[in-house]
Amino acid sequence: MNPLPPSPLPPAPVPQKSSPVLWALLGCGLFLFAFIGVIGAGAIAVLVLRAKHQIPQQQTAAYVVEAAPNTTAPAAALKPLPDADVLAARMKWDQDIYQKLRDESLAAYQKLHPNPAPPDAHAQAALKLLAYLATWGDYYGEGLWQQYNAHREQLSAENADPAVFERMGEVYDFEDTHSSNEESAMNSVRDAIDFQSSSYPAYFKFLVDKAVLSDLFEARSSGDLHPSPGSALEKIPALLDLTTQTYAELLREHLPNTILFRAGSNLLATVNDDETTLKAASAGLDQAFATADKGDPLADVLKGNFYTEDAWCARGGGWASSVTADGWKRFADRLATANQILTAVYAAHPDQTGTPRVMMTVVLGQQQSRDQMELWYQRGLKLNPDPIPYHMAKRWYLLPRWYGSDEIEWTFGLECAKSDDWATKTPTMLLECVSDAADNNSGLYANPETWAPIEHMLREYLDHFPNAVTYRSRFLKCAVQGGHWTVAAEQMKILGDNWDRSIFEGNEYEQTRQLIAAHQGTDN
Repeated sequence: MNPLPPSPLPPAPVPQKSSPVLWALLGCGLFLFAFIGVIGAGAIAVLVLRAKHQIPQQQTAAYVVEAAPNTTAPAAALKPLPDADVLAARMKWDQDIYQKLRDESLAAYQKLHPNPAPPDAHAQAALKLLAYLATWGDYYGEGLWQQYNAHREQLSAENADPAVFERMGEVYDFEDTHSSNEESAMNSVRDAIDFQSSSYPAYFKFLVDKAVLSDLFEARSSGDLHPSPGSALEKIPALLDLTTQTYAELLREHLPNTILFRAGSNLLATVNDDETTLKAASAGLDQAFATADKGDPLADVLKGNFYTEDAWCARGGGWASSVTADGWKRFADRLATANQILTAVYAAHPDQTGTPRVMMTVVLGQQQSRDQMELWYQRGLKLNPDPIPYHMAKRWYLLPRWYGSDEIEWTFGLECAKSDDWATKTPTMLLECVSDAADNNSGLYANPETWAPIEHMLREYLDHFPNAVTYRSRFLKCAVQGGHWTVAAEQMKILGDNWDRSIFEGNEYEQTRQLIAAHQGTDN
């Protein structure tokens, strides 16, 4: 097969995460926030997440608040954890998985703590919240990981065996941070291995293993860790083997196809920048199916997923001009193999929920037509109760850097905003579909043609989910960038001291407060 021409192809797409919250907030990652009320002082590590948005062309001076380094938010009283059963009752899919993880977690805790004690209620509430987060992530952007982390130190101090609270906390930590030295990395590896012997759910163990693998890869990529005999990086093959063995346990438990696809696909994405490890991960998944669920067509879906990841690995993540002729050839060959596998799987097993999602990446890489993208997009929507990964994949295809434009992307966002399916957050795609354009011109929020539908959508979303601090924080930031000071003051008053620390970094929130006060009565 001839190499693909370099001109249309920008960097490799960012893999979609399993966590639904991240699905809704592309480019909006969460960082560790630990603040203490009753037992200590909290420190915040955060990432500025630029609230992205744009469309009708109108250049306006944007108001940008820059965070000061080495600052922390004020400590706040430790609030009770939310009732995860109440949160879960809103969800329209995977109720059985939540209940399974919740009940298994509580049973494991009871086994370790057979005699009732005062800390039990706190621990049980935390375990239920972890079961919710493992199932759906922070789907509605309610700062649930942030809330959990606020309780993490106290939970560990209260329990004789705090492993589950620390290990599951690392699932969140290692989404956006990594170990900075050999000692901390090795401790994470040892802790993950030790956690395997616990009675907590296999899915918890899988998430912990994958998180530590991510930690090692990120630390190596950043240059903080280097391979040497006996080092943490030398433990990657053993940890990967442990992770795929845990995946086999998930197969034996007959978890839903959506969960199993998400777990396998995210494992491949975690190691996709190293071909040797990527191939080992694929081989490990093959072995898991061979021993635990032979004949399951999901094995072929994940094999097609592997070839897709391997194609991007061969190509590299740079712009088209940086790809070698050999890189183009291997990219094209592996995408062709993935296409062949996945189309055959869909023909024989059209109920496999992950096939359309992987095929949308194949269509992207092979420069297939928009009609083909739409075909797999619609197939994915019919098979999956959560549409956000498919909306996000379509949005990616429509970006100007690929095969669309700012206007086409905005039109798609407006179409999504017409939906009344707030349970799946479909209307919030409007915010995502303006993000790239607003990165280049944040003054777009001052344009009434852009701002009016965004404000309307966010207000209605927050009517449905008033505790969605992530979306309210984004609303505040967009309002400030557009000079809508009355709206900004209103949203800041509602947020109070409960804002998303990944949206406003360091003392940026306080600076925003001062900026709003200085601009009262000067709305655009």
